[in-house]
Amino acid sequence: MESMVVYSCFAANFSAISSRRSMGDLFVVSIGYALYGTGFHGALRPSGLAACGLIRRLHKSDTFVLAVDLPSGINTDTGEVAEGAAHADLTVTFDSYKPLHIAEASAPLCGKIVCADIGIRDEWHPEF
Repeated sequence: MESMVVYSCFAANFSAISSRRSMGDLFVVSIGYALYGTGFHGALRPSGLAACGLIRRLHKSDTFVLAVDLPSGINTDTGEVAEGAAHADLTVTFDSYKPLHIAEASAPLCGKIVCADIGIRDEWHPEF
């Protein structure tokens, strides 16, 4: 039986932690990241543009990309996509869906979207 190499990477604030494990004859590559957060707007800074470029290249090479709350480079409230924004296969958001998850320009960059319940009661949400 051949060995499998698992490579996983979590990038936060432009730093990365990686690990490799052998698990049979399957090869799995994944990256999870959280670069900017829900307050992002405007253009990506040079370091963010470089990080998003790496994430896009990994995505194109069949690396599974997990975004935390939203793919970096997207305005949460409007769905506006900055040049060079990241693409994800899965976006895990917390408590509730945000406008970017349904906006025409940004929704395709999110991949599958999963909303994780973090225990915030419905009555605590503001009414718009």
